[in-house]
Amino acid sequence: MAVNLFSTLIFGTRNVDKTMNDNVWRLPVAVGQFTNAGKEIAKYDPELMKIIVEDNEIAKMLCTATKSTSPVLNAIKTGAEFASKHINPLICVAGGAKVLTADDKEKEFVNQAAALGVMFSAEKSYKALADYKNILSIADKLGKKEAVEKIVNSKTVQNLANKVGDKRLKTILNIAYGLGFVTASITGYNVGEKIAAKINGSRELDRAKNDLNMTQKAMATAEQGKLA
Repeated sequence: MAVNLFSTLIFGTRNVDKTMNDNVWRLPVAVGQFTNAGKEIAKYDPELMKIIVEDNEIAKMLCTATKSTSPVLNAIKTGAEFASKHINPLICVAGGAKVLTADDKEKEFVNQAAALGVMFSAEKSYKALADYKNILSIADKLGKKEAVEKIVNSKTVQNLANKVGDKRLKTILNIAYGLGFVTASITGYNVGEKIAAKINGSRELDRAKNDLNMTQKAMATAEQGKLA
């Protein structure tokens, strides 16, 4: 599926914020997302891209790297290109790094596994629901295919479809899709974190009970020793 400029910019900004707040492993993710956003802007609005480059040192560096034969700048360009094509794997790597650097690695593993797992599932489900073929397939399983087809073939929907070529309407639809995708992703991540909190809370409760039992046994053994 093509990159959505609006969701990519939002995610890129969020990952820059995470990078600035002690999660430096999200930096490659942010670079990849802004590289994708830059490609989309350059494709649809070259003039806007020029304005962004003029006021952004990082954008200038990436544009210079694109045209340069310098080994260092070529390495930057190669790294940015790699990041732009491997966003989700880099998110997983960042999660793994967070686990390895955490004080309680087991707890952080549960956090990352649940949060990222539910997030990726939510994103995949959103993309699937945005595909007409998938909607029709689901409707068919629910016995509602005919009703959905009537709606799709109605004059209102057909008139809207005929206007999709209009730039303003297309932009509005892209923004709506992007915001929906961001909402699905963030909601999925938050739900995953709540699931992880329950799992970790249950583990900590079991650990506390075990510690209490061991303490009680030790005290009972010590008391028996005194009586002997």
